[in-house]
Amino acid sequence: MAGLPGAGKTTLALKLGATLHWPVLSKDTLRSSLMMVEVVERVAGFAAYELLFALAYDLLVQQQISIILDCSSVYPFILHRSIELARKANAQLRVVRCAVDSAVRSQRLGERNNGAISTAPLSPALTSDEEQRLFTHLPHDTLVLQTVDPLEAYLPEVIAYLFQSRSS
Repeated sequence: MAGLPGAGKTTLALKLGATLHWPVLSKDTLRSSLMMVEVVERVAGFAAYELLFALAYDLLVQQQISIILDCSSVYPFILHRSIELARKANAQLRVVRCAVDSAVRSQRLGERNNGAISTAPLSPALTSDEEQRLFTHLPHDTLVLQTVDPLEAYLPEVIAYLFQSRSS
């Protein structure tokens, strides 16, 4: 998964996980758990990525279980490590980027956890072009979804993309 906070990554990841019976590994869940045991925020963010990739390695490479990585994928190292995991597992890497305008993202972030304080970092309002530039490192065949519509409207497209052969 890729996208800014509030773009719909987690909602889509959880629905895909339930539909396909694939585990969803969430960087935000790991980060929040680390912060609950008083790991400082800056360290928790880095540690969460290390835990995410350790779990991904165990499930994908060692157990040969398809997985969904739920994180922003803004940083190129996430893609590089994901490519390496897929190579080691002889698996296909498929990237789905969720996108929505900043007003909808802001509304979703405000509604998240019924107004409770979120540990997810807030991102500033970005233009569509600025958001696109954040994700230029993603593969050329990344599926980019505008996630304003109800999930059911684009779920079949995502599932078809996930199972599409790379040669097509």
